[in-house]
Amino acid sequence: MNWKGGELKLRQLFRAARVASASSSVEPMPEHLKSRILARWRAGDQHDHSFLLALFRRALIGAAFVMLVCIIWSFDGFVDPPENDIALANYQLREHLLP
Repeated sequence: MNWKGGELKLRQLFRAARVASASSSVEPMPEHLKSRILARWRAGDQHDHSFLLALFRRALIGAAFVMLVCIIWSFDGFVDPPENDIALANYQLREHLLP
């Protein structure tokens, strides 16, 4: 449960408590129900997304690393000018492939 959703539920509970009349008779909560509710509340969110977040974080770092390697690898072509034979072959290939 995110914080905003929890805050909204808490506000709704406070509003309901203010509306409830003090003269209404309320039966005490059974002890087994109280212990189950408290145990669930202490356990917190049962859907632990930490594994997915860690997996996403590692995938993002891996993708950034691959991107950095590709940039460094492609930068090598800008630093060293191609030989005339390679430049001519690339030009002819582009001429035949592109309209």
